[in-house]
Formats: sequence, C-alpha cells, structure tokens
Amino acid sequence: MKKSLLLATALMMGASAFAETEGVTYPNKEGYTFTNLWVNCNAKGEWKSYAEKQIPSMDYIATATGSASEAIVASSKSFGVNDKGETGLVDQGQLIIFDINTGAYLRNVALTIDGQPLTGLLCANHIGTDDYNNVYLFGYKASTWNDTKNEPNPLNIYLVDTNTGALTLIAAPALDEDFRHMNGRVDHIDVVGDITRQQAGCVVMAAPSAPADKRYLYAWACEQGSDEFYGHLAGGSYIGLEISECFPAAEGPWGGGAFVGILRDEEHSGTLAYIDAMNYLPALYGNEGEMVSSFADVEDPDKEIVPHGNPNGAFEFTVGDNTFLMYPYEEYDPAPCANRARIVKYGTVGDMSTITKMYDFPQIGMGVHKGAGRRTHILQANVVTDEAGKQGAYILSYKTGNGLARFLLAEEGFNGGAGVSDIVVEDENAPVEYFNLQGIRVANPENGVFIRRQGSSVSKVVL
Repeated sequence: MKKSLLLATALMMGASAFAETEGVTYPNKEGYTFTNLWVNCNAKGEWKSYAEKQIPSMDYIATATGSASEAIVASSKSFGVNDKGETGLVDQGQLIIFDINTGAYLRNVALTIDGQPLTGLLCANHIGTDDYNNVYLFGYKASTWNDTKNEPNPLNIYLVDTNTGALTLIAAPALDEDFRHMNGRVDHIDVVGDITRQQAGCVVMAAPSAPADKRYLYAWACEQGSDEFYGHLAGGSYIGLEISECFPAAEGPWGGGAFVGILRDEEHSGTLAYIDAMNYLPALYGNEGEMVSSFADVEDPDKEIVPHGNPNGAFEFTVGDNTFLMYPYEEYDPAPCANRARIVKYGTVGDMSTITKMYDFPQIGMGVHKGAGRRTHILQANVVTDEAGKQGAYILSYKTGNGLARFLLAEEGFNGGAGVSDIVVEDENAPVEYFNLQGIRVANPENGVFIRRQGSSVSKVVL
C-alpha cells in the first residue's frame, strides 16, 4: 500500500456545507482534469468577515498547511493585554482552523508550551505537515549563531496538537562551530519523512538570509528512533553549503523569507530541493549545492511560463505517469485577479526547459491584500490513489492574508469518493503509542512527560 494512501484520512468525510467554488470550469488536458473544490478568500467567500475577529491581523498569518481533515492557518498575533496593561494585538501564537473538505471556518486554538502561551516576534511563522501527517510549527529565528555566547541558536521545531494547541519540542537542529560563519536569519523550513522519527527518519532544510554577499542552504538528517541531527549535505558531511549559482544571476543573499521545497520520495532522501526566494525565481538544487535547472533553461520568448513578482513557494509532485511543478506566478497585479499560482508539467523530470503550462489557479485570483510585505504563497499537494489505481492530487493554495482555496488535479476517471477514505484506520480504533520528548518510542511509559499518539491525534501527557 502506498504511503500516500495513508495521508488521505477523511478526505471525503462530510462537514459543514460552506463549499463555495469560484464558478469556473477548467478544461481537461493531456489526460488530466482540474477542478476547484472550494475557495474561501478575499476574492470570494467568507474570508473578509474574519478580519479583526477570528483573524486578529491579516499581516501576521504567513503560512498554512493541510492535515488529513483540516486546513490550518498559523497566526503570530492574538488579542490580549500587553506588558503596559493595554488591550490589543500581542505577540502570541494561535491557529485558525478550517474544514479541509469545505473551507468552512471551524475554530481558533491558542498555542501553548507547558501550559503557557507561545510568545515572541513571529512566534508561529511557519506551519507544515510532514509525510506522516504530523503537524509541526517553527518560529522566526533572527540568528542561527549567538556570537556573544559562542553557541548555536537551534531551530526549535514543535509538534502541534491541533485540538488543544499544546506544543511539544520535537526537534532542534543547529549549526556547529564549523558552520558558524553561515549564521543567518531563518523564516521558513521544510521537512520530509517523520519529524517525530517514530516511523521513519527525517530531513530538515532551510535557506537563511545571510550576510550581504552570501547565499547558503542548511540541511540536517536524523535517523528513525534517534534524536541526533547531523549534516545532510554533500554525502552527509556538511550542515551548510554556499550556493553560488541562481536565477536571475544576481548578487546578494536570498532576501527575506526564502522557501525550500524538498522533493518527496519513498526514502525521504532529501537529495533535491527547490529554493524560491524574494530576489530569485524557483530553481532546483542538488545535495552538493549545485543548481540542477532553473527558469533560465526555459526557451519561451514570450516569457509566458516564467513567474513574475516576488512571491515565494514551489512544490513538485507526481500524478500517474507525469511530474508537475506548481509555483506562484504573479502577485498583486493584475487586480482584482491577482495572487494566482501555476501548474506546469515536466517533459523530462528535473529539466525545466521541458515544462509546459497546464493551469493557472484560481482564475478569479485570491485577492490583493499585501500582508505587510510577507511574500509567502503556500502550495501543497496530497496525492492519493483510488481502487482502480488512478491518482489525484488534492492541492491546497494559501496566500498570506488573502485566504485559502482547494483544487483536485487528477487522472481522467479518478474516483476520489471510492476506496480512499476507508483505507485508513479511524483515530478511535488506532493503537495508542507513547514516545519520550526526543521522539523515541517508549513501550511502558511511567514517571514522566510523554507524547501520546493515536492515529492523527497527538498530545503531551504526564504519567
């Protein structure tokens, strides 16, 4: 059974009846269909009604992720009382949660660590889901090395209980002395494998904003059952590498908020990744830090396929016999149909000179909110297989401050309603497992704090 099937929990389960679509029919192309399942964004839907209510600030909701049953937006701001006794926006994290099948608003959940609010500048800057449906959270890190104390500032990654908002520190990869010169600001990370290291190992990558004349890539790996993160680049010898080639061929760092999109495979190898930064367009890089391919390879005199503007985010996935790349191709122009993304199909995988345009979505755009300069555009694809072996990718699109949309790219004849949702064991029937705070399985937990997991539900308990 393919792992992708295990991530399809509750895809077809009913919930509230929001499910407003953009009202656009996309043509079938090259044996594939493309369908808008719902939109809830500034262009259409209830999104605007959440401003300063469910969503305290549209400028501080940088990222979102899709779990098995929910679309989860992370907010670094909440309403509260500051240290001066004034009521207003405070630097406390929370989740704004929507139904993955309909786009309907469900609830807000305050984020906590050991029962105390998660606080700090951009404390909930990045939320993601690993290959085993674990939701993780990462806060903005201004510096990865403390020169005063001559020690690293780890990239603290938290496991999220989306029901309670409780966070558990699950990983803390860091630089060491050999790589302290690569110190930089980190806004976003990517993870493949299992961040808890319970069912598999994992790889964590980031592209820091570095000194003015440098660009770096960080990567760590950790084996299943271990809590030791080690350098993953160049055959496992390096935590960081300098990236010399990029497109456009400009000088200077990545710019704020660089994204790394690790290519998914069954081994969670983390050998290839896209880097997409404010000053540069998405390009594919290898484990040695070399640029494998970029939009410089595209022979397109009209530049129709080349993205414009500065949004960050790229994601590669495979459906059937073909591999696709999606990326934000425009930002705030042209209004009102702005902040759209594009799907292209590879002719030869990894060679961007062979990509051809498939779909721009949503056609009505997401909206024109500028998010205080946050240029993130989250694109995710969850590939599932039906009873007949046909595949479909459930695509989540989230543009900072502008809302959410969900689409289905599928092989013609894909039946998403049959043989998918019944593959996964329901949470209440799933076995209960316990792990220590380093993510190592514990057979008979007692006298301490442990992570309890049953199906897709994760919580921290004291025994």
